[in-house]
Amino acid sequence: MGKKGPIMKEIIAYFDKISEVDTTGVEPMVQPVFDGANKLRDDVVTNGDRRDELMESAPVLEGEYYRVPRSI
Repeated sequence: MGKKGPIMKEIIAYFDKISEVDTTGVEPMVQPVFDGANKLRDDVVTNGDRRDELMESAPVLEGEYYRVPRSI
């Protein structure tokens, strides 16, 4: 069992200790701080379409795709 045994026992003991806390009246939550609205940033494109610029660096192109050597 080595060192893992005592560490696992400590973890289980910690969870046992936490389960002793009285949570009567506490509603389950997904986040510890939640004011009723998700705080998400706007979905905005910031770097634009650089496809043509990036394709210029390819040594070989086949249509709109990079051409690479067969590996199998």
